[in-house]
Amino acid sequence: MTGEHTASAQSRDRTPWTAPQRRALFAGVGSWTLDGLDYFILVFVLTDVAHGLKSTVTTASVAITLTLLLRPIGAIIFGALAEKFGRKHILAINILLYSVIELISALSPTMTFFLVTRIFYGVMMGGIWGVASARRSAGGACSLSAAFRSFSPSTCGSSSRSPRCG
Repeated sequence: MTGEHTASAQSRDRTPWTAPQRRALFAGVGSWTLDGLDYFILVFVLTDVAHGLKSTVTTASVAITLTLLLRPIGAIIFGALAEKFGRKHILAINILLYSVIELISALSPTMTFFLVTRIFYGVMMGGIWGVASARRSAGGACSLSAAFRSFSPSTCGSSSRSPRCG
């Protein structure tokens, strides 16, 4: 019995990726990369941002804290919207809004405006994680679980709706 279980697990790992699975992985890696890029660029230029907006570095660093604190709020809001209107479209809208807010924050004329845009940025980024996690747990293949685990708190077999897992 153990040999059969091992053989089926190995064959499952060799299942080729479907186009939707490749796109989902690309979207997850892309979002994660853009988020990391934004976070570290802001950390590296925080002094310049503070001086450019005639503020202190301490005040400017509040933007990073607000962004990180508001991610769970975005996950809740966009997760609920995704359940009601569909994950694919809400995720696309969320990524678009995330990109627009990112651009607007780079063009901030004042520190207050910058902090407000970073609040919205945190909500949008949290929304991406929430909706992407829901998409993964509802239909990702087990062979992709190791790749998705890097980007999502859900794991293979955690959802009863996932027909390939378990």
